[in-house]
Amino acid sequence: MSDRQTWPFYNPPLVPPIVQTSVFQFASIAQLQAVADGETPGHIYTRWGNPNTDLVQNALADLEGAQQGWVFGTGMAAITAAMLSLCRPGDHIVAVGTLYGGTHMLFKEQLSQFGVETTFVTQDITAIQSALQPNTKVLFGETISNPKMELLDLEPLARLANENDLFFLVDNTFASPTLCRPLEWGVHGVMHSTTKYLNGHGDAMGGALVGEAAWIENVRAWALQLGALLDPFAAWLLQRSLQTLPLRMAAHSSNALRVADFLEAHPKVQTVYYPALTQPQLAAKYLPDGSSGMISFVVKGDPDSVVQGFRQIVLAPSLADTATTVSHPVSTSHRALTETERQQQGVPYEMIRLSVGIEPVETITADLAAGLDCL
Repeated sequence: MSDRQTWPFYNPPLVPPIVQTSVFQFASIAQLQAVADGETPGHIYTRWGNPNTDLVQNALADLEGAQQGWVFGTGMAAITAAMLSLCRPGDHIVAVGTLYGGTHMLFKEQLSQFGVETTFVTQDITAIQSALQPNTKVLFGETISNPKMELLDLEPLARLANENDLFFLVDNTFASPTLCRPLEWGVHGVMHSTTKYLNGHGDAMGGALVGEAAWIENVRAWALQLGALLDPFAAWLLQRSLQTLPLRMAAHSSNALRVADFLEAHPKVQTVYYPALTQPQLAAKYLPDGSSGMISFVVKGDPDSVVQGFRQIVLAPSLADTATTVSHPVSTSHRALTETERQQQGVPYEMIRLSVGIEPVETITADLAAGLDCL
């Protein structure tokens, strides 16, 4: 048989195969047209869809309780496509709480070039209401903010969005659908950097949007033109990782709570940010099964001394791996912000962001103690 012909599975594989192809073949023009018109199922070109991306975006929609999903090459591709699908020149966005630096800069720098302005506000409901304008179209926030770990009060914000005909979009990266499903609280759309907990092994980048089918179809149109689809191998890796997501999130959360308690009691730590400690009532409401593995803490001294004192924990500008890592927000995720903006968001130089892994917790706290002893 020619390698250009379709080869059959005589009995199905246990693990879905990687369909590593850029294009699909057809027996006739009529068959091609039927697939292109949506009359029969199939694929044409991987930028438009692929069996691996189909599987994983359907799985993500199911996990979040959404009608439909779409996957992207990165989380920033996902948030960019979301904003392009929702905003037009002259529109306005209200962004709530501390945001990931890349998202902040997208709103501040790139979207403003196309006449879309953003007002950044705290989580105070009065401040949010005051920021609304007649041309406001989108309310945006992060379930657990990066890097201050502030938990968003989803239910009243969803009511506010509905009362003002706003699209409420939430970045659920730090929580994952295992711990929180924002759509159940009235949120309209959810995004993820799947690079983080959804993949969870530090080996594949990606992004995702889920929500109602009509919105995702609009998103899809933008994604096709941007060429932002997740590649088949990364989609396959993500599908693999989703199978262990509940187990991993339980371990991350359990370890992180114990680590947060350790840090809060340490004399060389000034402040600890972790939802279960800092917002216990909201955490009980929105994160009853755990507050994720992300902690930020401010040290009483030079954070570089702490980082260099670690024996096992590594400095890595990402998060959510199975191994514990740290990052320095001022040098990485929030590097592009001005000093004034960082101060306004409460991101000082002395802050360290900790991604708690799933190792034995005693090894994590021992290494943290070794680093803090260097202050």
